[in-house]
Amino acid sequence: MIGSDDPDLAIAVIVPIGYEAESRGNPGRLPFEYNVFVDRLDNPYRG
Repeated sequence: MIGSDDPDLAIAVIVPIGYEAESRGNPGRLPFEYNVFVDRLDNPYRG
């Protein structure tokens, strides 16, 4: 409902439609230690 005055109304999902302006290249993979943590965020996994 566009323009609804209901304060409990929230947007749940935004879906982009269309084509990308330019192709994105493969950014590669981030190091494992960048994505995996042990017990808390400031303690990276050291394999």
